[in-house]
Amino acid sequence: MNHMGKKEILIVEDSPEIQLLVNAIIGKTFLINAAGTLSEAKQKIQNNHFDLILLDVDLPDGDGFKFCAELKAVASTQQIPVIFLTGKSTPIDKVMGFNLGAEDYIV
Repeated sequence: MNHMGKKEILIVEDSPEIQLLVNAIIGKTFLINAAGTLSEAKQKIQNNHFDLILLDVDLPDGDGFKFCAELKAVASTQQIPVIFLTGKSTPIDKVMGFNLGAEDYIV
């Protein structure tokens, strides 16, 4: 929890519209921190504690699946729950997300 007593969520999403939508829906309950790229997300994760990561798969500088695998392989971030929030909707994509340790996969 942050200094305001709210749990903090990092949304890793390159669409400003999706970032705004998520903030409008859950921003009163949670503190939302947004990153439009994986490199920005990595920097924010180094400098903050997050209670949840909402992660897109297709990002301008990389693959969300690989990023999730990296998070789950490092002791300092492996306990952060990850929920994929993406347009990739094939069953193979969903299975991959869950196999990487995601808590949920929302299309």
